[in-house]
Amino acid sequence: MPKNIFQKWLDEGMRDATTLGSIFFSMLLVVLFYLVGYSALANSILLGIILIHIIVIAVRSVYFKKRPEALSYTTWLEKIEANSFPSVHTARIFVLVTLLTHPYTDYMMTIILFLFAVCIAYTRIYLKKHYWSDVFAGAVLGVILGGVLASFFL
Repeated sequence: MPKNIFQKWLDEGMRDATTLGSIFFSMLLVVLFYLVGYSALANSILLGIILIHIIVIAVRSVYFKKRPEALSYTTWLEKIEANSFPSVHTARIFVLVTLLTHPYTDYMMTIILFLFAVCIAYTRIYLKKHYWSDVFAGAVLGVILGGVLASFFL
């Protein structure tokens, strides 16, 4: 059955929105913050990216959960990529948002940024890359790591 125009638009929008949780977007922000002189924030985001990947790879190395649309694998690296738990996109965006909102007392901006992170996390479910539990675990990891990094470096 062919998709209607709205469904096609929604699918493409979700695919595009999920890139805001990508390593590319996070590194782009690191470079931007370095360029405008926020080196402590840039360093914290960079360290957060590195640590979240180490944590996720460690978890995925000992616990395997198939993605909603399973991927085949033959090597250890492919198995890590085929693993659904936890969502690294979600963990990255929540580290980022936690670090961005740490030094500010603007509660409305904090709410908006966390809602933004929730929306990015939802794209992972919509695109059948993760289950709710994967996204929830990624969010918890991201907030905890972001909070620890913010308390030490910001």
